[in-house]
Amino acid sequence: MEAIANVVLAAMDLAEAEGRAVHRGIIRLLIRMAAVVCAAVLGLAGVWMVLRGIYQALTVAVGPIWASLISGGILLALAVAAYLYGRLAPKPAKSKVPAEVNTSTKSTENREGMENETFQRTAA
Repeated sequence: MEAIANVVLAAMDLAEAEGRAVHRGIIRLLIRMAAVVCAAVLGLAGVWMVLRGIYQALTVAVGPIWASLISGGILLALAVAAYLYGRLAPKPAKSKVPAEVNTSTKSTENREGMENETFQRTAA
């Protein structure tokens, strides 16, 4: 009976330790996800500020209507480029195994001949 109690207690200790490890992993994941979201927001704010600067510079040169069209076209081109990049299928990982393995009959015959010679020398 005591052995069963020890096994149950050991299993409970293991479950508790694994639970703590999972909790730490989830916390790390959430922190990294928050960092990615912050980076995305800051990146969008940066793009907006650059486009706003382009708009204001173009307003002086060509007027507000053309400045809106040009800066909107730039933003639309960036959106299309991001969409197309997101649609790209991931490339499969390169295999570390050589594409062709030399399995010609000549090399097989040479190996067999060498094995036979070695066997005959050791047997004699």
